[in-house]
Amino acid sequence: MLALFASIFIFAAFFTGLPKNTFINGVNVSRLNRSAAIKAVRESIVEKLKGERLQIYAGDNIYTYSYPEINFKDNLKNVVNGVKKSGEYHGEIKYYLNGINDVVSSILAGVTAEKVEPYAIFNRSGEPFTYVDGKEGKTVNAQKLITDINNSLNGGFSNVKVQILSKPFRGNLNEIKKNTVLLSQFSTKYDQSNKSRSHNINLACEKINGTILRPQSLFSFNGTVGERTVKNGYLQAKIIEGGRFIDGLGGGVCQVSTTLYNAALLSGLAVTEFHPHSLKVGYVAPSRDAMVSGNYFDLKFKNCKNQPVFIRASAHNGTLTVKIYGKSDGATYKLSSKIIAEIAPPPPEEKGGNGGDFIVEEKCGIESEGYLTVTKNGVSKTTLIRKDKYAAVRGVRGVAPNFNKFAL
Repeated sequence: MLALFASIFIFAAFFTGLPKNTFINGVNVSRLNRSAAIKAVRESIVEKLKGERLQIYAGDNIYTYSYPEINFKDNLKNVVNGVKKSGEYHGEIKYYLNGINDVVSSILAGVTAEKVEPYAIFNRSGEPFTYVDGKEGKTVNAQKLITDINNSLNGGFSNVKVQILSKPFRGNLNEIKKNTVLLSQFSTKYDQSNKSRSHNINLACEKINGTILRPQSLFSFNGTVGERTVKNGYLQAKIIEGGRFIDGLGGGVCQVSTTLYNAALLSGLAVTEFHPHSLKVGYVAPSRDAMVSGNYFDLKFKNCKNQPVFIRASAHNGTLTVKIYGKSDGATYKLSSKIIAEIAPPPPEEKGGNGGDFIVEEKCGIESEGYLTVTKNGVSKTTLIRKDKYAAVRGVRGVAPNFNKFAL
């Protein structure tokens, strides 16, 4: 029965007035029932809160928040239920920022930045490289910012200054530039009036141009240029086959592989596969050519450096040029060759007609050697890198209608 009377007393007290001279958080709640007292105190808190501002300074940005973005929690119900006599009572008020995690994420998005290491962009035309300097990164301790906001809200609404931490980059643009110097350049001449051959040369150059060969990676000419077919855009032009110059798809591509071969050797790359022509070609010295054909005869070289190398290939106004960039190993490279023997041509081939006139002159074959000289720290070393035998070209005797002279 006592418990029942106590419950009835408390229930009745909640809806009857509080004692005279009762104050909660400075608000006079005398004679108010408990529900009205809670409401009165909360309204007082809201009125005060409307005059408050939370300002967060993040770099050049200022973020301002007020009621109702800022709200509060309280224990006023427990305080009111505990009032037994007049006096001063204090409820616990805890302010909070609505969606604080989203707010902090938004602020961080405006001030944080990933660091950028300096780097070089390899261009296919124009200047070989575009250099981009490093950029310092910025970061913020999100959990600390949340703590600082809560401390401000419940400690007098002092301004919050976001502590932005720097993330310095480590790279050096000068070092990047040292990794992209011109290692070698090699050029050969071609007859630009020969449209089909010029087309094939340009097409192969386009395939190679812009190649980035990573450290310890292997370059394959056939793998890069692709099969010489009509579908791949190649045209008929003179090629060497079976010891003779004949029309074939992709004529001129071997001049590109030869030019690249010389540039690769002059830049210190390790040539792992090359093949000489069966006949001497006119655009490069003997023992400095590199024939490619089908899927079987390829030009391959390896980047044994600890930095990537960059290849530019172009053909303009009758000049085919390959340039290779990368980090210098401190050495200079020089190619040379010499003829060690001549091979007499076979008797001329008779072609009918009036006879007595040579339309295609016979040419001696040769045996030759190729050398690579490496100079480093003032010391030079010359190495024999290849021996080759180029067949003689049989002459043609007699005048034959519409018989065109072979072009080397």
